[in-house]
Amino acid sequence: RIIPKVRASAEQFTLQEGTWSLHNDNTKERTAMAFLRVDEASQKAFHNRIRQTLMSSGSTTFVKVANKYNSSLIGLMTYFREAVVSTPELLDLLVKCETKIQTRIKIGLNSKMPSRFPPVVFYSPRELGGLGMLSMGHVLIPQSDRRWSQQT
Repeated sequence: RIIPKVRASAEQFTLQEGTWSLHNDNTKERTAMAFLRVDEASQKAFHNRIRQTLMSSGSTTFVKVANKYNSSLIGLMTYFREAVVSTPELLDLLVKCETKIQTRIKIGLNSKMPSRFPPVVFYSPRELGGLGMLSMGHVLIPQSDRRWSQQT
């Protein structure tokens, strides 16, 4: 979404993450603001790719499932970069897809008991015995955790 300078003066917008200020090269004047978002079609394409990964992972190894998820996630992040953080619907979708992949792995072991699957099983590198999954599902730091950042 692009807001021209004329409308931006009437409305109060703050420059935040996912917002680009567009400048005229000749006059160095800010002419518009662009709000970055990931479109619906791309979100559906990512969701369908994860669904296809889940459907085709019949008797494949858990590492292959995690690798397919990782390659899908890397493809999404390298294409859209900071637009992902400013799209709340996509952040919710990332959490949902990551949970689905983990549930698929848990079902493969005939157990969904949380005590048997601490996060270290999924996120630690393969060299250390984990699956090496990447996580974008919890990219935002909760406000309650930010109070500790002032102490360090």
